[in-house]
Amino acid sequence: MFTKKAALVVSVIAIGFLPSLSFAHTLKTHSTVGALFHVDPNDQPIAGMPATIYIELQDKSNLLTTDNCNCKLVISMLDKEVFAAPIFQPGSASLATKTAFTFPEAGVYTVSLEGEPTDGIEPFDLDYEVEVKANNNPSNGSEPETGHTSHAGHYIIFAAGGIVLLAYLWFSRKKSRSGLDSNPKRNTR
Repeated sequence: MFTKKAALVVSVIAIGFLPSLSFAHTLKTHSTVGALFHVDPNDQPIAGMPATIYIELQDKSNLLTTDNCNCKLVISMLDKEVFAAPIFQPGSASLATKTAFTFPEAGVYTVSLEGEPTDGIEPFDLDYEVEVKANNNPSNGSEPETGHTSHAGHYIIFAAGGIVLLAYLWFSRKKSRSGLDSNPKRNTR
């Protein structure tokens, strides 16, 4: 049978995996404008492999639209610009966009969202740092091993810990209701 100490240990181990289950969606703000930023695959792009950069603009004043913002995505490494392009097509209804990009080499890149709105919103520049891993398997077209391509193992361990904890709580409750306490001093009927 489970003990309270065992349940506590399992719970602590399961909770220890929670930080690794989160995905990096970074929000940066400037005045009333903010942008939610994410890179696939798994926030760990690999040099020479296609990546997708997702950006969703948010504006507290609700004045920003794709028509009144000259917004561009700029990617640089060591202060050298390697990519720049507008991120919105005029007339687009959504302030969310995705851009495909292949980082040419491993290292730390700065991904900047530069905006020059035309309707009373102050210009903004939101910077994100992206660490690009080396491609350890450049000869074939498949995705190289990174050690973090899937979180399935974390989900399984977390779920197993939760099941064990729930089973312990259920059996403890059932045991206390039936009056079958293992402490003979408490069973004085």
